[in-house]
Amino acid sequence: HSKVVSSVLSNLSKEDKQIFLENLSLENHEKTWLHLKEKVKDIEDKIKSDINLVVKELRQDIKKAKKIKS
Repeated sequence: HSKVVSSVLSNLSKEDKQIFLENLSLENHEKTWLHLKEKVKDIEDKIKSDINLVVKELRQDIKKAKKIKS
């Protein structure tokens, strides 16, 4: 979650970061998405890419943990 939020923030201006964080804290998902889609080109693809990286890292961590446990 924090990795995706960090990535989103890196694509926004200071003012847009404040708006995004406010919408996020209010759990206003519709407004959050509308704002992001307006301000960041291909934001959905960027988020999907970030999520895929997180999943890959988690899988690697699980493999390492299984080796240590064995």
